Amino acid sequence: MARSIEKLENDIHQLESRVTENEQLMLEPDIFNDTKKAKQIHLQIEKDNDTLETLLEEWERLQLSLDDAASK
Repeated sequence: MARSIEKLENDIHQLESRVTENEQLMLEPDIFNDTKKAKQIHLQIEKDNDTLETLLEEWERLQLSLDDAASK
């Protein structure tokens, strides 16, 4: 279970980094003024945020299970 939590944390960190990078890209004038590219990046940010939400919920569930097992 600890290994699953570690993998989730890694995946979460990578996605958070990608979202941050894409949000920074959206601030660049060349991207901001290219509606097609901006929309593509925006959709990727939304997709990554949805995935992040799912991963964070799974991480929380596993962490609670691990905490419960440790307290017994």
